[in-house]
Amino acid sequence: MVIAVGVRSALGFVLFVRVPAAWARWADVLRADASGAGTAAFTTVGWYLPVPLLPRLVAAVLVAGAAGLTGRRWVLPIAVVLAMPVVWGNSLAVLAACVPLWRVDRTARSDRTFVA
Repeated sequence: MVIAVGVRSALGFVLFVRVPAAWARWADVLRADASGAGTAAFTTVGWYLPVPLLPRLVAAVLVAGAAGLTGRRWVLPIAVVLAMPVVWGNSLAVLAACVPLWRVDRTARSDRTFVA
């Protein structure tokens, strides 16, 4: 995990140094779009969830917390989708991860409850 965070941080730093305008533009889009998806000055070419980021972040924290407290890791992809800055139609593909995670959780729970 430390290696992954280090590599990601190094890549982010290099990109920030090489293209600072892109990072500034991204921050501007997020700031302008804080009140609701689609209100910022960018063009959309498809469906998106027109719900402001802040309420979705609060919901994502609550969903992730509930998943952690109850041991239901299959709920985490829902929190990930809610936390995305703009939820495009193709962002919902992340929800496909719920199925294999649910199966693993279901198998693990059934193994714990069955004692011979």
